[in-house]
Parts: sequence; C-alpha cells; structure tokens
Amino acid sequence: MVIGGDTVNTSVVGTYVVTYNVSDASGNAAVEVTRTVNVAADTTAPSAPTNLSASGTTQTSTNLSWNASSDNVGVTGYDVYQDGLFITTVAGTSTTVNGLSPATSYSFFVKAKDAAGNVSSNSNTVNVTTLSNALTYCTSQGNITTDEYINRVQVGSINNLSGNNGGYADFTSISTNLNKGNNYSITITPAWTGTVYREAYRVWIDYNQDGDFDDSGEQVYSRSRTTASSVSGNFTVPTSALNGATRMRVSMKYNANPSSCETFTYG
Repeated sequence: MVIGGDTVNTSVVGTYVVTYNVSDASGNAAVEVTRTVNVAADTTAPSAPTNLSASGTTQTSTNLSWNASSDNVGVTGYDVYQDGLFITTVAGTSTTVNGLSPATSYSFFVKAKDAAGNVSSNSNTVNVTTLSNALTYCTSQGNITTDEYINRVQVGSINNLSGNNGGYADFTSISTNLNKGNNYSITITPAWTGTVYREAYRVWIDYNQDGDFDDSGEQVYSRSRTTASSVSGNFTVPTSALNGATRMRVSMKYNANPSSCETFTYG
C-alpha cells in the first residue's frame, strides 16, 4: 500500500517524478519507488453539435437548441454564432437570442469547446426570419352585399369559400407560402343573389410590409368591370419582397375599379 507521496496534477501538461513507499499489509519491508509520469496535452476537439434548430421566433428573439457534443475529456461550453459572428457562450444545449430586428433574416450555428481550448467544427446552420411588427391597415368595405359579394378566392394553397361576409372579412388566419421570383395565379369567384351585375376587381400584396398597398408593384391584379362567373390572373413575387407574414387584400366593386382603401356602396 502507498504510505507517502504527493498527488500529480494531471491537468497541467509536463513531466513529473513521483516517489512513493510500498509495504506489505503488516507494514514490513517498506520500499521506496520512483516513477516518471508524462502528462500530454489534450489536442482532441469535441464532436460538432448536431440538429441545431430554432423555435418560438418573435419580432425580436428566437430560441436555439441542439444535440450535445462528445469529447475525450469533457465539453465545457458552446459558442453561438449569428451571421458568422460570435455572440455568446453557453454551458447547456439551448439559448435564447434577443435583440433581433423585426422582419429580418438571420443565420446561426454553434461550436463545442473543451477545457484545453479545443473547438469543434460548425454545427449545421439554421436560418431564421423574425416576425413583422403588428401593422394597422386602412379600411376597405362594400356597404351593401344583398346583390353581390366575393364568394371564393384561390391563390397558392388557399381555396377560401367565404360566402357573404357583409362587405368585409379578415382571413389573416389563412395563409399560403409564396417564393420570391415565382409566378402564381389568383382566381376570384363572385356570387350574385339575383341579377348578374358588372363587377371590377383588384388585388394587392404588401410586399415590403409597411402597412399599406401604395408602393410600386403591390397591386398584383386588376380586372375592369365584367359579368364573368370568375376572373383569373397571374403575378410574380418580386425578389425584393420581405420574408415573413405578408398581407394580401382582394376587392370587388360594382361597375368601377376599387382602390385599396375605399368604402363603397355595392361589392
């Protein structure tokens, strides 16, 4: 058994001489033994974190989480990068990133590190677009719908059979995904309760998410007055459109083209 000697600090790289005494169970025949101990540097980096994902994204924050890395000694933390720049170190496998801007795209990845300063390769990259600020849009409504109304709107995956909604309805709970640079069709189907009247149609999309439909290119469809049972057209989403939730407005007016902010008699 060992009855004397010092403890070697193996966390510090170097060569150490260790001397200890050995005896039997009765304490007889003690022998002094000297040994050399070499403590080598830890040069093994942790494995890269995996399955980085984002959730709960708001206008100004997002939550990141990932699977833990492994290391020959032990992982001491994770460095988080935003758009390629270091922003923080965390001990666990999740963090909340605050201070983001609304309606803005960001990319994130993380790296694992150990006590010796070894750093892993990058995790997968996750891309996040923060939500837009709540916007207030102008009023647009037909006051009398006893003769005609918009019955159905179809665009992308939306196929909204709405019926008579009294001249205005908010369908922002219904959405579809549109990609920049792609062309899409829209179909509007009116309904008449009796006489078929001439109706005019316009559609707007607030591509820059500034709370109005006045900007160039935001009127995406127009059809002058017609008695057609449905009207259709095509539009291309500009590459300058902002990512995220974007408002579309569809309007039908009796006998004249509607504007984006108008209260009229029939339609």
